[in-house]
Amino acid sequence: MKKILTVLAALVAFVTVAQAQPDALSVYTSPTEVVKLNMFSHMGYGFHFVTSDDFKANMLGNGEFFLNVLKLNIRPTDYFQISLGADLAFNHFHASDYLFYQTGGDAHLLRSQKFSEVLAGGFSKQVGYFGNFFLGFPLLLKANIDGFSFGAGAEANLNLTGHSGYRYKQEFKRTEIKEERLGLNLFNYGIIAMISYSDVGLYFKYYPSGSRILPGESLQFKYWTLGICVGL
Repeated sequence: MKKILTVLAALVAFVTVAQAQPDALSVYTSPTEVVKLNMFSHMGYGFHFVTSDDFKANMLGNGEFFLNVLKLNIRPTDYFQISLGADLAFNHFHASDYLFYQTGGDAHLLRSQKFSEVLAGGFSKQVGYFGNFFLGFPLLLKANIDGFSFGAGAEANLNLTGHSGYRYKQEFKRTEIKEERLGLNLFNYGIIAMISYSDVGLYFKYYPSGSRILPGESLQFKYWTLGICVGL
C-alpha cells in the first residue's frame, strides 16, 4: 500500500507542475481544432462489481484509479468526434474469505476453509486481495449535444505488474501478510460507455469472463465498473 500511495502522490505532483505550464500540454495540428492532442486531460475512479458466483467480493474494496496521460481527439464536426486515449491505471480486488495464489503460472482462488492450511493458529476473518498496474487504451466514438457528450467504444489494457496478499484478524489484531508478485496475462479487454458534461463525467466498463487479468482456467470472473472522471 505504501508503494501505491507513493506512486499516486508522484503522479499528482507531476500533474500539478504540468498544469502550471498550459502551453506545453496541448498541441493543435489545425487552426480549426479538428485534431487536438492533450496531455493529462482527466483522471477518475471507478468501483468494480464482480458478478461471478465463486468470487465472494468485498464490494467497496474493488476498484480502479486512472490518470490520463495522452488523449487524441478527432472532431470533424461540432456533433461528432473520435477519442483515443492512453491512461496509467491501477486495479485492486478484495475477496472476503478467499486467498489468491499462483502455481505453475496459473492463478487460483483458495476458499476460506483452506486458510487453516496456510495460517497457524486461530483466526476470525480473512481477506485476500490482488492488484495490478496497467496501461489502458480506450477508443470512443462520441456525440456532442447541447453541452453533453455521449460515448461508446472499447478498451484494451496492457498489464504491467501485479501482486497478491491476504490479511486476517487474530486476537483482535489485523495482520497483513507480505505481498508476492503475480504473473499476468499481457492483455485484457472490455467495452466502455460514458456521458459527460463540461469537465465531469460518468463511465461504465464491462469485462467478460474471457478477458482475464490473471492466467489460469480456475480463476475466471466477470466484472463491470461504474465510475466518475473529472477534467484537470
